[in-house]
Amino acid sequence: GFAVVATCLGEDNISLCEVAGIEKGLVIFGPENDGLTPEWLNLSDLKVKIPMANGMDSLNVTACAAIVLYQLSTGIRT
Repeated sequence: GFAVVATCLGEDNISLCEVAGIEKGLVIFGPENDGLTPEWLNLSDLKVKIPMANGMDSLNVTACAAIVLYQLSTGIRT
């Protein structure tokens, strides 16, 4: 009954700002350098990325978690 949401880089991934309607979710965060393993990515229902300024491509896991959990908990779409 939970949507599995993976945070990862990639052009094909959905922007976090576009995600809505997740009532129950489990969010998977990977390490900054290597990201999530293919096994974790294959288990996910949704792959999301945090939109960032040009030249930026990653955040530490604490900052990432704060942004993702806030966005998903409020349901605000920008």
